Amino acid sequence: MTVLEILRLTEMGYSQRKIGDSIKCAKSTVGEIQRRCREIGLSYSQAKELSDQEIKSLVYPVYSGRRIIKPDPDFEGIQKALQQDRNKNLQYLWENYRSNDPEGLSYSQFCERFKRWKVDTGQNVSMHIEREPGKEMLIDWMGDTLAIVFDSITGQVFKAYFFVTTLATAVILTSRPSPIKSRKAGSRAILMPSFIMEAHR
Repeated sequence: MTVLEILRLTEMGYSQRKIGDSIKCAKSTVGEIQRRCREIGLSYSQAKELSDQEIKSLVYPVYSGRRIIKPDPDFEGIQKALQQDRNKNLQYLWENYRSNDPEGLSYSQFCERFKRWKVDTGQNVSMHIEREPGKEMLIDWMGDTLAIVFDSITGQVFKAYFFVTTLATAVILTSRPSPIKSRKAGSRAILMPSFIMEAHR
């Protein structure tokens, strides 16, 4: 019984991560069950005296013979947030969601429903493109920047933009920094012999 095992390991002092690894479930699920047990005052010694069904009825209350179904988060807004900022991930967005809705979905439920939503709304549709190895060079500016270019005299820091390239199907990526992001700067990077040689290695 998962709840009983979580209570046992909790009282032994194990962390949520170690408990999750032991019973093969998400850390967030462990935390959710621990929270529910604290709220109803259920300890391991008490749970040992109960049947599985009795434990479930305490930890997961039901109404009219049916379990409460929590509504879906704003998955459309979550998808937009992921597309607009590549530094954000589902873990970050779930934590933000739970801060606004403490009784909301656990992380594992959140991910599973989001995955189903993407399938149902066609968000997972992609197009496969056949490419011949070494025939095409793919080039573009990288979205992220780094504050690494500085003036040694004034100490002023500038943003570095990165122009990247790779050959089709290659696993090696070549990049060059530039103080500005423009077509002219990109053209100069492409024409650099070392840039082309590295891309073909």
